[in-house]
Amino acid sequence: MGVFLLPVYLCEELRRMMNSYWWGTNQEHGRGIIWQGWDRLCRKKDIGGLGFINLLCFNMALLGMLGSKLVVKPHSLVSRIIKARYFPRGDFLHATPGHDPSYVWRSILSSQEVLRKGTIWRIGTGQKVSVCSEAWLKNDCNRYVQTPNPDGLENMRVCDLIVDNGFTWDRSLVESPFHARDAQLNDKKG
Repeated sequence: MGVFLLPVYLCEELRRMMNSYWWGTNQEHGRGIIWQGWDRLCRKKDIGGLGFINLLCFNMALLGMLGSKLVVKPHSLVSRIIKARYFPRGDFLHATPGHDPSYVWRSILSSQEVLRKGTIWRIGTGQKVSVCSEAWLKNDCNRYVQTPNPDGLENMRVCDLIVDNGFTWDRSLVESPFHARDAQLNDKKG
């Protein structure tokens, strides 16, 4: 379950089996009483559920953990092997299935979109981070720059916006091309 993407029909069948166990339904005795819907049982206990696991989400979380290790620990043996085989000239967040991918690789790759939505660059030197196409602003709703791409910004790196000391922004560069929202969020560097 932690390496393979389980088919939806298998997760549904397992959910039905868990339902029949918890609600006492079987072929001999007929239907039991269903007191709550399965989606309500899967809620956290503190909001009225029983904390049961949604197998599809759990499976995606486990695959996401593998995908995040490819990003966070790129020098581990497994990361280097997978990178050499499937995305030799890039990183996991921009990888594609490629030619003749294995089921394991397609499974791990299925978590890519979830990871993209949840990752944010921590700005150090800013040399690897594109201003317009990477998530780097500290905002819970949208971590991407909202300013439309004016001329010259599409290839700009975050390091171009940082003053030589590396700890402050070049205010003239930040305030002129960016909308007020983006310029304000830039103040939260760290």
